[in-house]
Amino acid sequence: MSVLLFAGGGSSPFLRTPGRGEFLPGESGVALVARRGAVLAGRLLDGDGKPLRAACIVAGSGPTFPVAEDGSFRVGGLAPGKVRLAAWIGDREIDLGEFEAPAEGLEIRPPR
Repeated sequence: MSVLLFAGGGSSPFLRTPGRGEFLPGESGVALVARRGAVLAGRLLDGDGKPLRAACIVAGSGPTFPVAEDGSFRVGGLAPGKVRLAAWIGDREIDLGEFEAPAEGLEIRPPR
């Protein structure tokens, strides 16, 4: 029987990071290295610069992250590099574009 290794990410049981390949129990030379995930953080604003509160941010095909009352969000557990973000606002998903992780202080305004 072989074993697959997964690690949780972003404080979510749904965001799993797969290991590389399968391993046999007792196999030597296997090392598991965990890296701290990158963060994307900022505020989600409407066209007038007011916070969009009733929303969630989605990073790639991962879980959703809530947007706070002041429009702020924090998406953690990401691999460094380009990340495509989307927002669920009401009953529709809106593409926000690609952002370079890590980054803080982003101000994102969804297209109208």
